[in-house]
Amino acid sequence: METDLSLNGHNLIGPVHYIHCFHKKEKGNGDFSLNSFKKIIMNKNNVLLKAKIIYETNQSQYNTISLFLRKEDPNGSTKSSVHRFNSTDIRKKEQNFDINHGIGIYYVISMSLTDETQLTYVKENLLLLVEYR
Repeated sequence: METDLSLNGHNLIGPVHYIHCFHKKEKGNGDFSLNSFKKIIMNKNNVLLKAKIIYETNQSQYNTISLFLRKEDPNGSTKSSVHRFNSTDIRKKEQNFDINHGIGIYYVISMSLTDETQLTYVKENLLLLVEYR
């Protein structure tokens, strides 16, 4: 009997996992809910690979979005850090981000839109999908 190491398309050597996120315009801030939470814990060996933001509804014009990743050490032994990622797709309904960022140590992460100016341009809810390994 042979073992199917691909497990019907699921790669055992480097599986990719997903974080599903949502930004609700009515909340008035730029924070995304990550798997329904404001912050989630990532393991030290995780690498954030890519992200995709999709406007929930069609618009006549789409604005380029920047994404903030905040990392906080839950033990307080290192400083928190903020990383900014810019969309590779300008003014499209679906905007992609090449992140390729290692977590390094156990961190609590959150994601948000860039700033208050950007929030005024986003008139609809946004969906965010993050790939990590």
